[in-house]
Amino acid sequence: MDHMVSATGKARSAMHLDCRDLSYNLHSLPAGHVFLVIHSGSGRKLSEGIYNERVAECRAAAEAMGVASLRDAEAAQIADIDDKLVRQRAQHVLSENDRVNAAAQALASADVVTLGALITASHQSLATDYEVSSAPLDMLVKTTLSAGALGSRLTGAGFGGCIVCLAAADLADDIVAAAQEAVPGSWLLDSIAC
Repeated sequence: MDHMVSATGKARSAMHLDCRDLSYNLHSLPAGHVFLVIHSGSGRKLSEGIYNERVAECRAAAEAMGVASLRDAEAAQIADIDDKLVRQRAQHVLSENDRVNAAAQALASADVVTLGALITASHQSLATDYEVSSAPLDMLVKTTLSAGALGSRLTGAGFGGCIVCLAAADLADDIVAAAQEAVPGSWLLDSIAC
């Protein structure tokens, strides 16, 4: 994904990429807004074992649903999965795919409120269904939303590291200050103007 965006992306645009056939669409980012990347101050404690567990759980979910890939499954098929944990992982992946498509539609119609809600819903699913968040990441998400961010979620593999939040540009400084107060050791890694 990173290479595709680097090779074909455009400034102030988001890419909606289909990783199966590499087709993509570019959508303009909402003017007057910023994406803030805030580091939690806690290193990403990504254990190869835990990450590999998630991969195995997703493979088990696809097998239980009789599909080659979770992207080929329908939400109703989740009921076919006996293992509760594997069912949660499938729920995250399927709902995340739906959120990505809805986010592309929100960007196309310049609906920043819906986009923000989708970003936050993604974090909730990553935290509860996929279980890759951490206390500092959850606190940063909660704090940035309380300070006025439209949406906030962990980014990357989780288990520490960064959040990304969408906010009106004029609220950026206040949001960063609130985050740094709530999570000592956190810092603004990047601010991307839309």
